Amino acid sequence: MTDSIWLMYVLFLLLGLLTGYAVGRRNGRQEGLVEGMAFAPLDLHRASLEKGRCVLCGTKSEIGVNSTVGLSTENQGEVIAEQEDQIRQNCDAQPATGE
Repeated sequence: MTDSIWLMYVLFLLLGLLTGYAVGRRNGRQEGLVEGMAFAPLDLHRASLEKGRCVLCGTKSEIGVNSTVGLSTENQGEVIAEQEDQIRQNCDAQPATGE
């Protein structure tokens, strides 16, 4: 009789651990998906600014990648905003090339 009680105890313990693992994994995957979807546009934007061209359509910016070196923080923001606008306008004007 005591063997069956111990067996039931171990089975319930394993079932509880498995349930906790499954619930935690599902919640973690959902949180990771939400974080990834929030991070993706920022990463694409960063990559576009670093390369000086849109990573989606390949249009190039006339402003250099290192165009903000040596500028004050306020001027850096203006140059970056100008570069962002130029890339955005070029992307809107040209169809995707598959680069």
